[in-house]
Amino acid sequence: MKRFIKHSLAGICVFLLILFPLFFTACSMNGDDSSGKEKPTASTKVDFPSKADPDGGDITTEANIYPSTFADACAYNETLAVASLCLAEEGSNKKQLGEFFNDITFDTYEAYNGADGDYDRQDIADSISYGLAHKLDPYDNNHIIAVAIRGVSYSAEWVSNFNLGESGDHHGFSNAAKIVYDGLKKYINAHYSEEYKNKKIKLWITGYSRSAAVANVLSYYILTGLDSEYAKLDIDQTKVFTYTFATPRSLIKEHAIAYPNVFNHVSKADMVTYIAPEAYGLYRCGTDKILFDCDKSKYITKKDAQAKYDDYIKYQVSYTSVVDKWLKEFNSEIDLPDFCVHTLKEYKDNRVVAEFPGSEYKTEQECIEFFIRKLLEAGNDKTDQLSFKSREEFVKRSQETISYFIQLYMSNSSQFSIFMAKLKDNMFGIIGVMGSQDSFTNYIVGKMEESGIQIRDKDILKKHIGILYDSANPTSTTGSLSQIVLTYALPMMLSGNTDLQRIIKQHYPEVTLVTLLKSF
Repeated sequence: MKRFIKHSLAGICVFLLILFPLFFTACSMNGDDSSGKEKPTASTKVDFPSKADPDGGDITTEANIYPSTFADACAYNETLAVASLCLAEEGSNKKQLGEFFNDITFDTYEAYNGADGDYDRQDIADSISYGLAHKLDPYDNNHIIAVAIRGVSYSAEWVSNFNLGESGDHHGFSNAAKIVYDGLKKYINAHYSEEYKNKKIKLWITGYSRSAAVANVLSYYILTGLDSEYAKLDIDQTKVFTYTFATPRSLIKEHAIAYPNVFNHVSKADMVTYIAPEAYGLYRCGTDKILFDCDKSKYITKKDAQAKYDDYIKYQVSYTSVVDKWLKEFNSEIDLPDFCVHTLKEYKDNRVVAEFPGSEYKTEQECIEFFIRKLLEAGNDKTDQLSFKSREEFVKRSQETISYFIQLYMSNSSQFSIFMAKLKDNMFGIIGVMGSQDSFTNYIVGKMEESGIQIRDKDILKKHIGILYDSANPTSTTGSLSQIVLTYALPMMLSGNTDLQRIIKQHYPEVTLVTLLKSF
């Protein structure tokens, strides 16, 4: 019996000795988590202010970094996607971005606007703000450099969104990407030149909206090798992690390479992701991750309260009022009837708009594509009028005027609110001056001055107002643009829970967050 016990104890000891290194290895790999899942090496909570529904409260989520987060850039990582969106959201100012990097244990933080300007400046057209930070990856001991490009809290930079250029990649986005590209090289050479030469550096690139387009172009530059210095590096795709959100189109087709490590999160209900239109020959590189694609038929065929179309109509409330509810219940199979589905057939004065496509299309995607088609058809042969028919015509006839008014608005946003209120209160006055360009132009300039809008050159302002008048005035020969404004855009703007508001709100960061969480 003693011999049996002795042999048994010996066997148990041998068994434990065999298991011990396996157990130790498993603990090391899984962060001592008995569930088999890793524990985060860094974590922080991020608030997404509810801009789409100011009364809905902030939406809070966690950004987590795990030991294997930066293992393989070509494998889509859900937690890295959320962390990337959080990084983009926290880039609203230099201090906040620095605190986020500190929380997720990144160091050597630097931030600029343009080549070396103040990150928090918002009034530099065709520029870009970006932050850079560093971390040593515990997974393989390589260096990680985060490239956070500001896509929120900017003003005059918006002008570059419409700087398409007649050919090549989108000029505004590519000019900004080159700024970040050069800044990144300086940062690497200043701090990590040896690692850079040995190709041990990993890059984590992210951006939202405008900065998503810049990040997309930047990734193309880095992966392709824009200059001899990067070309010699022969950048390894598995070391470049690019996650963009609400990404506009920015690259010509031959540059829109399907990189397996560039993930663009887009919603088919977000108008920004359709700009610039494919008709202009612009695309995204990498892989598109579709976050939201909704069809009205889902609600007609469901077996619950939305089974019948009449019941579906009853659920027509502003989608923003249920965003918070959706977030709380996103683990359940919940659908939002009014989130991405159009059924509007009437507007404020209860006149049915026979030509309005609301009763025909099923998704916001069809609505957006309808408007883009209408815009591309608009314009006539007068060289001084707006035209969107082709990229070349847009640049020649429209780019300067659109850029001018965007710059004017961004510099006088609060005054423009007063200006719009004055126009709304004086609709009969506007109708009375629509008969001639001079009377209309003088009237608008007068209301702008009364509202406190700073006008540097009245002659230039009058020139651009004249272009708008010729293009949109129903008494002019330009019928296509005025048809869009009066038949389609105006009803959308005047209706209660407007389609236009819903489409615009699809672009807000908290909506992207909710759809991102729901898509997993």
